[in-house]
Order: sequence, then C-alpha cells, then structure tokens
Amino acid sequence: MKTYIQVALIVVGCLAIAGCASKHFIIDRYPVSETSGFVLDLDEVRRLATAGGGELPVEVRSLVVAEASMPRWFAMAGGGSGSIPFDIVAYQVVYPDGTVIIDSCFDKEEAYDGIAVFFLRKFQLNTYSQENYEILQESLRNASLILVTHEHFDHIGGIAASPYPTEIIPHLLLTKEQAEGPIATDPRFLGGEFSGYVPLSYEGPYYTAKPGIVLIKAPGHAPGQQIIYVTTKDGNEYLFIGDIIWNRENLKRRVYRPRISSMKDDLDSAREEFRWVLEKLYDDPSNKIIYVISHDRDQLRDYINAGVITEGFK
Repeated sequence: MKTYIQVALIVVGCLAIAGCASKHFIIDRYPVSETSGFVLDLDEVRRLATAGGGELPVEVRSLVVAEASMPRWFAMAGGGSGSIPFDIVAYQVVYPDGTVIIDSCFDKEEAYDGIAVFFLRKFQLNTYSQENYEILQESLRNASLILVTHEHFDHIGGIAASPYPTEIIPHLLLTKEQAEGPIATDPRFLGGEFSGYVPLSYEGPYYTAKPGIVLIKAPGHAPGQQIIYVTTKDGNEYLFIGDIIWNRENLKRRVYRPRISSMKDDLDSAREEFRWVLEKLYDDPSNKIIYVISHDRDQLRDYINAGVITEGFK
C-alpha cells in the first residue's frame, strides 16, 4: 500500500510540475522580438497620401457599439488575474464631401451565431448599443469608402450582416486576404450578394484614391491585417493599427500576447510588428503620430479628451 501511495504522489508531483511548466510556456511568458523586420517607410506613406491632390479629411470620429472586457492573462503574457477593457469600436474619417468608415463592429443577435458564441465566451460583453449599431449601419450605407483593419468577426461582422448589401458593396474595399477569410467566404456574407466581388491585391503602401488615406500590410495577427494611415487637414497623422496589440499596457509592460491567444497568428510577423510599434510609436519621444489600438478604451478616452478624435458619428 505504501508503495502505491508513493507512486501516486510521484505521479501527482510530475503532473503538477508539467502543469506549471505548461502554464509558464503558454500563458506567462512570450518574449518580445529583439529586433523588428517590419518596415514602414513613413515618408513614402506621407508622399502617397497627398500625391493625388484633393481635400484632406477634416476630422476622425469614433463610435463604440459594445463595451466588453477580456481576461488579463489572455491579453498579455504574465497578465495575471482580473480583466481589461476590450471595447468594440468603429471609426469615421470625415471629409467636406463624404466619409470613410474603418471597421464595422458586429451584429449582436443575428450574424454568424457560432462565431458570436465563441466571441462572447472568450470575452465578457458588458453593454451593447443597438442604437449605435443602427447609426453605424446608416453610416456604412452612406460612406464613400469602407475599410477594415482585418477580417475578424469584431471588425467585419457589421458589414457581414448589413441589411444594405447593394449599397455597401460598391464602396467596400476588402483585400484579397480579407475576402478569402472565413467570414467573407460564408454564403451569408452581405446577404449572399458578395459573389463576383473583386478584392484589392497590393504589396507596398497602397493609396486608396481618397486623399490622406494609405494602406500598409501587417499580416501578423491575421492574414488580412493592415495598418490604415490617415492624415487630416490640420496636420494630424493617425495609424489605425488594428489588433497588433489589444491594450497600451502591453507596451508599458513590454510583453506580447501569450502563446495561448496567439496560436492562429503568424507569430514571427506579429511579434516583429509589435516591436515596431514599441520602438517607433511608444518609445520614441519625437513621435507625434496618433496610433489607434482598436479595443483600448482608456486610449480612446484620452484621444477624445485631447480633441484628436471626436465621440460619435455624424
């Protein structure tokens, strides 16, 4: 009997050690790249943004459709217990004669139930504004250009379920990678009206034909992820960096997401893009670019308070 107990204790001890080692590997530690191979020639991007002439946008506005939260341990390596805000936001770039929409949040009730269930299990959805979602839909309907930072549900879901497919499609600029993602290839996407759509294919910085807006590929977090550069008439410069990170605390603590939440990422590219943001946007005291993290509630509030982003859509 004593031998059996000893064996059992040894097995339990080994399992405990293995569990601790696994937790350390997949949750607590994910070192940032020492250097970054991600290249973004901002001078070329600036040149492209104004090369076509025309009036630049006059402001950038935000619309929060849902307030959510995410486990800290899922958002950042070694994040520990508790949660961080994870809001679902769309942006509107306003021109004297029209608007551009960046990202489209998601439809809470109807679109892609299976994906929505996964999303809501992983994150805590605290509030959802149907009123703001309907404002967003009208804005998509009337926009002269619609862009998404990447093809994940919380960025493209509002387009996917839009009741205005024939009005949206002519102004929707999805990249090839975004259009080949699981949501855009679902037969329900845009009410089944999406067949025959010709997506954008580009490599270097791409001028969108809207003055002041340039696209830059950044396919770490998702194959179709891109950074969207915007410059306005008053000289402000914005980089909508999508989900390269989820919260500024990642930058402050200098840690990337843990392996458990990065398994579907192109990890080498993702970590190098994170390093670029850390070095060029966060650490550089001379940087004046307004870099917009898609889900960071506190950052958005800081920008609203500073007057560089306006709350609510026109």
